[in-house]
Amino acid sequence: MALITNRTISDSASTASFEIVNNGQAPPEANEVIVDVSSLIGAAGDGTERVRVTHVTALVAKTVASPPSGICVTLSWDGSDDFLTLPEGTTSLKLACNPKDDATGDILISAPRSNLYTLFLTVEKIRGYPLSTAN
Repeated sequence: MALITNRTISDSASTASFEIVNNGQAPPEANEVIVDVSSLIGAAGDGTERVRVTHVTALVAKTVASPPSGICVTLSWDGSDDFLTLPEGTTSLKLACNPKDDATGDILISAPRSNLYTLFLTVEKIRGYPLSTAN
């Protein structure tokens, strides 16, 4: 069985942090939900929940089975476009990435099966969380 971890590290009124790990043996991932905004603490429950990605730290590696190109992990907003492609190697970013108006707010991941990766993702709750100071 493949090791896949999608773990909530913290979830408070205004922010949440996640760890996502793949050991390269998981089924191919195409637009898998890694952050379901409606399940976070303080969600209004009316479908208006939105988060802003504020930090991403990633390690993306290949295995012997990896294709010679395409070693990356892509993050996107559900119902909208990709917003970040993480290349092979280490990446640490501080950003303010908001979903487009047509997005549902959930964050999706896509990566070839053979990619190894560990991501740490921090989001700020910007809409649909009445107790958030980021509203």
